[in-house]
Amino acid sequence: ASTIFCQRLFRANRLMKAQKQSYEDLKCSTILIQRLFRANRLMREEKSKYETLKSTTIFCQRLFRANRLMKIEAQRYTELKASVVRIQSIFRANRLMKIERQRYENLKSSVVFIQQLFRAKRLMKGEKRKYESLKSSTIVCQRLFRANKLARIERQRYNLLKASTIFCQRLFRANRLMNVQKQRYEELKSATIVIQRLFRANRLMKIERQRYEKLKFYTVLIQRTFRANFENIRSRRAAIRIQV
Repeated sequence: ASTIFCQRLFRANRLMKAQKQSYEDLKCSTILIQRLFRANRLMREEKSKYETLKSTTIFCQRLFRANRLMKIEAQRYTELKASVVRIQSIFRANRLMKIERQRYENLKSSVVFIQQLFRAKRLMKGEKRKYESLKSSTIVCQRLFRANKLARIERQRYNLLKASTIFCQRLFRANRLMNVQKQRYEELKSATIVIQRLFRANRLMKIERQRYEKLKFYTVLIQRTFRANFENIRSRRAAIRIQV
């Protein structure tokens, strides 16, 4: 009984160590998953900040390029105006009669040229708006695609974590059921050992009782034989005395 009890204590200690190791492994896995989740969340926040900074930078670059282009156009217009004034001065000196007509033609050409410049600038602005709209749509589509891809990755990770958790739960339940079955087996084994001991003791008691009954029978038989023999001897002695 002491040996069985020590074996039970040893097995229970070993099983407790195995359960503790499983718990430590599960704890380490949970901490690692939490770290990965926090790192992913921090990465998404940093990515959002980066996208905001990128959009602000792109907007500032657009304003700077538009200002620079406006300055270039103003400089071109100034140079063109200076050229026109110079031509008009030379033309007035040479042919006074055609000054007004030439002025008109130059003014008309300047107006047409300015109109062309204005239309070109307006067309450029329209094309720029289209380009900006197309670029914004492309960026939105890229963000949606990346978000969808990231969502699928997160869903795969969640499914993997869920499957791992279910597997761990199944292992834990199977282990607990195995412990229950093992405990039942130990109780059944103990009860079987007790029953076997009782049966063997009962059988041994019957054998000893049979031996005792047989010994008692032979003892009684020997006593009867001895008494009969003793009585026979006494009778013979008595007969001999009578004859003497």
